Amino acid sequence: MNIENYIFQTPRNFKQIVIKLSFDAIEWLNGTTTTHEGVSIINRTLFYDILSRMRFCDSVDGLFRRPQQVLAGQAQLSEVLIAKQWRMGRKQVHNIIDKMIELEL
Repeated sequence: MNIENYIFQTPRNFKQIVIKLSFDAIEWLNGTTTTHEGVSIINRTLFYDILSRMRFCDSVDGLFRRPQQVLAGQAQLSEVLIAKQWRMGRKQVHNIIDKMIELEL
C-alpha cells in the first residue's frame, strides 16, 4: 500500500463538531509527522483519521478475535493496522496516540 493511495478518513455525517483545544494542542495539530518514506503529513490529518473511527453510540466491535464493548466516543484501534495504513512504524503510531492523549484530544 502506497501512502498516496491510502485515503485518510475524515469525520462525516456531522452538521457541527465543537472541540475545545489548548494552545499546545492547536500547535501540535498544525505540525507535521514524517513517515518512514519521508512523506510529511499534517498532524490534523492523522487526528481526523482517528476521530472518524470513533463510535457515536455504544456497540460491540469484532475487529479483534474477541468482540469488545466500545462506548460512545471511543475507538477500537489496532496500532499495527494504523501503522500499515499510515506507512509508519507501530511505535511511531503509539507515540502519536500517546501525544493526542497527553494533549487531551
